[in-house]
Amino acid sequence: MQEFSYEYHSIKSLKALEEHIRINKSILIVDDDQNVLDTISLDIYAERYKPTPVNNPFEAIKLIKENPEFFSLVLLDMVMPGKNGEQVVREIHTTTKMYSIPIIILSGHTQTYETKHLLYSMGVTAFIEKPYTYNELHNIINNYLKQATIPLPPSRFS
Repeated sequence: MQEFSYEYHSIKSLKALEEHIRINKSILIVDDDQNVLDTISLDIYAERYKPTPVNNPFEAIKLIKENPEFFSLVLLDMVMPGKNGEQVVREIHTTTKMYSIPIIILSGHTQTYETKHLLYSMGVTAFIEKPYTYNELHNIINNYLKQATIPLPPSRFS
């Protein structure tokens, strides 16, 4: 007769729960460069997240206004036609009051200390300078999305 291992069962259940949480995380990607959108979308999909690529800031704002709780994270290009990243962040926060959603700025231009400070004070979570590696993007996304609350299994010692 095979002995039941609580530790193995708990670890297996916890991994399944983590996977379920990961699969249900949606990431909004906003960049005017279609190649960047396609690449990031594929990378995010490979990590079992749900990518929503948008190639203009107006559509991104509309999506967030219509579904303020849907997205778990926003990847936002800093320089786009029509509105820059700062304007998008300001509009997201003033119209939806969504200060809790992590917003990661993607930029091909080095940002000054003053610009970064302003954006951090507006609720931006992090910056990634282009070009970046798959691992850099993956690590920063996971750092912010792993903060989801995962219930611990009951202690067998209580």
